Amino acid sequence: MGIGFKKLDIGHNKFSLDTALSVLETEISKLQFGGGNRCVKIIHGHGRGALRTAVRSWCCEQEGRFRAVIFGEDYDIFHKETSDMRA
Repeated sequence: MGIGFKKLDIGHNKFSLDTALSVLETEISKLQFGGGNRCVKIIHGHGRGALRTAVRSWCCEQEGRFRAVIFGEDYDIFHKETSDMRA
């Protein structure tokens, strides 16, 4: 990803659910306080879907912390928030 974009992979480290969410919170806080990032792509991996569900819930609970939360299946050039983010 280019400048201002960060990829955060919490799905392929064999973390427990609680540890993965703790890492997510810590890394997002570091990125926000460090500045310079416009977009964070969170990789939650595959499997039972427990981590995916937890990450999506966590993102939605962070109202006001992010300009937008765009799920992977919605990320395309025709999606309004995607277009706004890339502008």
